[in-house]
Amino acid sequence: MNFQADCCSCCRRRTCLFLAVLGVPLYMLSLRVTQELSPEMDKVVPMLQQAFGLQATSTTSTTSTTSTTSTTSTGNDAIGGGTASRRSIGYNGRTEGNGSRHSALTALSSAVTSKHNNGESRPGWSSSSTLDVTQLFRVSDDDPPKHEWRPVYIEDVLMKREDFQVKTLKGAGFTVNDPERAVFYLVCCGPIERLLALPNRTPEKPYLCYDCDMILRFYEIENEQCLERRSCPQLKKLLLRRDFMFASADLRLWNMANDSALLMPGVTIANHFPTPDYLKKYRAQTHTPPMYFLTFQGLWNVGSGGTSFARLNLAAMLNTSAKPPKAMKDAQGRPLPLPRSAIPQPPAIFINIAGTQELYKMRRNYMSLFDSAYSLVMHGHGRWSMRLMEVLNGPSIPVIMADGWHLPFEELINWDLISLSRPESMGLDPQGLFDSLPRDPAGISKMRSRVEQVYRKHFSTYEKRAVSMLRAAAIWKRQWRQNEKDTLRMAAETDSRLGTVQSQLKLKPLNRPKNIALR
Repeated sequence: MNFQADCCSCCRRRTCLFLAVLGVPLYMLSLRVTQELSPEMDKVVPMLQQAFGLQATSTTSTTSTTSTTSTTSTGNDAIGGGTASRRSIGYNGRTEGNGSRHSALTALSSAVTSKHNNGESRPGWSSSSTLDVTQLFRVSDDDPPKHEWRPVYIEDVLMKREDFQVKTLKGAGFTVNDPERAVFYLVCCGPIERLLALPNRTPEKPYLCYDCDMILRFYEIENEQCLERRSCPQLKKLLLRRDFMFASADLRLWNMANDSALLMPGVTIANHFPTPDYLKKYRAQTHTPPMYFLTFQGLWNVGSGGTSFARLNLAAMLNTSAKPPKAMKDAQGRPLPLPRSAIPQPPAIFINIAGTQELYKMRRNYMSLFDSAYSLVMHGHGRWSMRLMEVLNGPSIPVIMADGWHLPFEELINWDLISLSRPESMGLDPQGLFDSLPRDPAGISKMRSRVEQVYRKHFSTYEKRAVSMLRAAAIWKRQWRQNEKDTLRMAAETDSRLGTVQSQLKLKPLNRPKNIALR
């Protein structure tokens, strides 16, 4: 098609306007598939810019190494083994060979759509060109004031842990050697008898128990394992102490089956793995536009106790494993028949899920997958996932598919501005999942910029993670009187549940522990 040969100057502008509204942007993208038509595209882009009164878009071509085949790697994919195709992939699902022209076309298509809709932005994106930092961060840097979250006392057991280096707080001068002077007394690791023997403190200057819910097996409090081990009274005694807060990767760990369960008293944190040093070392080079639109690579881990089948179902629907699962599962764990045919993945989407790494049909460099507009963060054995830190480090926009997960440092971060949430049930509807993600390049770019800003401020170093934990805990304990009501309700629900389990197991009744400071 040659507009200059077929139309006069006046008609050409009107023709461009008419055809652009009806779909010229899509037609232009399809023309790019063949190299021979590239000169024609160079003519069409400026003509449409002139027709709509748009400014020319200045773009920089991103050079990347092209690889036509994907090489299977060995070892742990999280270490960064294997290779990936380095071609830049556009959001229309086609492989892009010229980054500058692709960026111009996508930006032009977005601008045409916005102009046609009277300037209204796509729902879900901020219409402001500059984001107010007070919207992204729930509190200012001076809130809470320093005297509310420091100094802290760190017990030796926690100080010696290498996976969570709170010793960086000591180097920054945030610690004291006298527990009486500390705003928080940081503990961890158990055994529970040792923690219960700690002297009483006040709710205003509590113990902050790092990772205790996992180490002490709070996830057993809702089932017969807790009763069989006779640990229920001790767990509840610790839970009901007014001077104990918990720093956990999942504040609903005590009730894996109920995604609306009350939160344990405390704050959600970023788990100590992957470490900031690891993420910095293996961070992949990113591109604009990103290499992928949506990615995920991992095993189809089923939620503990059959509480989640999102990964399993998505693997079956997309047929990503060399050995498919025997059946899909509904929310109650009842088997569903496998699909008759797989849902095709557009080239810009790479989702690779299998029962074991050896069964991946395709495999790409793990860290390179976070050079993506979006990355799935899915419920695995538990709600929380270390993949969240990998995604934020990308930076890629996390798409959370983990029902009931209270995200890290919600007291500080407005997660609605840097992430999307989708129900786990969409594992049975991958096409609906794909279609639900906004594709506006400008909106994606803004959101990825916010992701990077949040990661650098709260997660990029050991010290920043520790300080964010303390600041979030300080905000939480401002409302400790209101929060303790939820803890008492949680204890009542647990009593009711354990009473039912006790009767089923025909065990002796458990008496409420005496001499405890109830919340």
